[in-house]
Amino acid sequence: MQIPADSLIVQLDIPAYTFGIVILMLVMILHGVCLLQIAKRYEVKAYLYLAEKKYAEVSKVFYLSILLLLMTHLFEILIWGLFIYGFGLIAH
Repeated sequence: MQIPADSLIVQLDIPAYTFGIVILMLVMILHGVCLLQIAKRYEVKAYLYLAEKKYAEVSKVFYLSILLLLMTHLFEILIWGLFIYGFGLIAH
């Protein structure tokens, strides 16, 4: 079945928007899960180290958490890039 070029679906580019929304939702779910895991791990470890008065260890846990947040965001950018490249959404 061929969709006519003057169709409202083609003019509004509904398939591209739908695809973009699906990918955005996948990235946002990944983002939320990763941030939740990093935050939980930081909170527990920081609390334990603070109770033991190991302030240097709290700093290390903080810096590791920041590094993991950075890696999470870079991975999300990689996912976006792969989908954009893989489906040819941007001309070379």
